[in-house]
Amino acid sequence: MKKKILLPGILILLTTHIFSQEQPLRVWGNPNALYFNHELYHKESLLSLALKYYLSPNYIATFNNLTLSSPLKKGQIIKIPLSSKNYNQTGFSADRKEKLRPLFKHFEKEESMINVIYEYNLHDSLIRKWNPQIKYEIPAKTDLLIGFIKIKQ
Repeated sequence: MKKKILLPGILILLTTHIFSQEQPLRVWGNPNALYFNHELYHKESLLSLALKYYLSPNYIATFNNLTLSSPLKKGQIIKIPLSSKNYNQTGFSADRKEKLRPLFKHFEKEESMINVIYEYNLHDSLIRKWNPQIKYEIPAKTDLLIGFIKIKQ
């Protein structure tokens, strides 16, 4: 009897733990306009996103071809642009009021590590430290850790 109760309980806890893990943030766009996608939750607005990601509401609206008065709905995907205010390439934060989440750039085809470092203006030593499995060529279908997004707690 105890085994019948214990096993479902363990499965529920394990499933809850797996699905509560944050999904990796994948970066999209070209080197001059990188962004990641944010799925809106209930009652989120351009202002709340701007405060969370250290941007102005107008900047987020313009980047998404919206106006400040555009209606937003739960589940809508908003592109959050990377800028010098929210994109961190050191992996270190002195501010306890912010959290750093890793950002990954996906490479569908094989790329030269040197070209990617140059094209995306990345720090060579940090990229190699964060991605030690990659030497000279980034294999096809690889997610490369390129930096961190600063998120206000």
